[in-house]
Amino acid sequence: MKTRLIFVFLLVVATLSAKSQVTVFSHTHQGTTLYYVVDSTGDAAVVSPLHPELDTVSDESWYGYTKPQGSVVIPDSVPYGGSNHAVTQVGLRAFFRCDSVTAVTLPSTLRSIGTHAFLHCHGLTSIVIPEGVTSIGYGGLDDCISLQSVTLPSTLTTLGHFAFMHNISLQSITLPANLTTIGYSAFYNARSLTNVVLPEGLTFLGEFAFSECHALHSVQFPSTLSVIGGASFQNDTALVSVVIPEGVDTIEQWAFYNCSNMPAVTFPSTLKAIKQSAFVRCTSLDSIVIPDSVCHIGNLAFYGCSNLKSIVLPEQLEKVGKWLIWGTRIKNLVVPPHVTSIEVGGLAGCSFLNVVKLPATLTTIDDSVFYQTKNVDTIVLGSAVPPTIGNKVFFVYRAVLVVPCGASSAYSQHPVWSKFPKIIENCDGINETEADNIKVYVRDGRIIVEGADDESINVFDVTGRRVENRQLGRGVYLVRIIDRANGTPSNRPAQKVVVM
Repeated sequence: MKTRLIFVFLLVVATLSAKSQVTVFSHTHQGTTLYYVVDSTGDAAVVSPLHPELDTVSDESWYGYTKPQGSVVIPDSVPYGGSNHAVTQVGLRAFFRCDSVTAVTLPSTLRSIGTHAFLHCHGLTSIVIPEGVTSIGYGGLDDCISLQSVTLPSTLTTLGHFAFMHNISLQSITLPANLTTIGYSAFYNARSLTNVVLPEGLTFLGEFAFSECHALHSVQFPSTLSVIGGASFQNDTALVSVVIPEGVDTIEQWAFYNCSNMPAVTFPSTLKAIKQSAFVRCTSLDSIVIPDSVCHIGNLAFYGCSNLKSIVLPEQLEKVGKWLIWGTRIKNLVVPPHVTSIEVGGLAGCSFLNVVKLPATLTTIDDSVFYQTKNVDTIVLGSAVPPTIGNKVFFVYRAVLVVPCGASSAYSQHPVWSKFPKIIENCDGINETEADNIKVYVRDGRIIVEGADDESINVFDVTGRRVENRQLGRGVYLVRIIDRANGTPSNRPAQKVVVM
């Protein structure tokens, strides 16, 4: 019984203590009455008069009180209980829906701006955040639609989720060097923002951070960033080009969705993963080289990139994801040598695709992989064992199949692969070959022939078209040696070379 009484007594004391810490009092400074609480450390925070409550009927935290107007000056300290207390925080919903506030002067003692502190302050046009402030909390300046300029202090380390969301008039902002975190949707729909320099030291860029910033045309990334957050630049239709720096290992899903004016993107050698739909509808992208460090490319990663003419897939890739390059203008595609499966629709919707090279490691091709790719005329297969395939992979069977030496019988007896009218065997060397005292190999995008001093070479693609022997893309090429003296074909055998 005694123990229970002691517990009740302590509970009452704790409750009274908690209430005393959130007692709201008013103070008038330069003609404006604001409301404050003093915390257990003796510091004061500006709050709403209904703190910490919100009138759920009117969605107001100032219901029944006169809201501040015009230019507001918050003092460095306020008197309470016989003492002065430093104002260190603009707290929860302190200026919530204070539409008539046009400017705010914050005290030099301030250390943080709290959750929804200035949410829906539609009349606020400028604010200077003083040195000493380290964080702007969740939705701190959300929906300040008239805010045109913000000065951020060098001490700021954290921009919380939704910090400047819907600030549609904000044209520029300088992010301080000590900033390490930009939260989810921090600048979502800041549609007048034109350029952003993300500071060195930034380690977290949240999802939707700069999404719907329709005027944003340039972004500079820091070397300290390892992940580009999901949808972080979604629908930024003015974004021109992106260089992703060394150190970034992941581009999350939808990161650059519908960046329709971006003609190029440069990937770092540290990149490991491009997640689902990362570059969907980037309709100005022309060509893409993905570094060999990448081992994962998500489904639909380049879906709808309608101007994309070439893509180099990474060596480490183990599967081609669903609907990966639908709607592109790619003509020749080499599937890397470690891929074991191509998932549903992986190469579908490529109406310009002519030549496809599939690796020896490939074991499974899912349904609809070649849906609406009716112009494919050559498929080079590296496996002597026909990959597992169903009746819904191909919808047209007019391509020439090039299979390994001795494998034509296996393909011609397969219930699906046998539907192709022409199956030929490739019995020549691949990648690097030596024959008749000559050596053929690839270096820096050129095919080199050693041991043929009095002879030159002609290079042809798999369709028989002669191509220039420089900057060769991935693919299968036929090398024919020509006698320099008379320009006629040499009696040396032609060599087939695969440029990987």
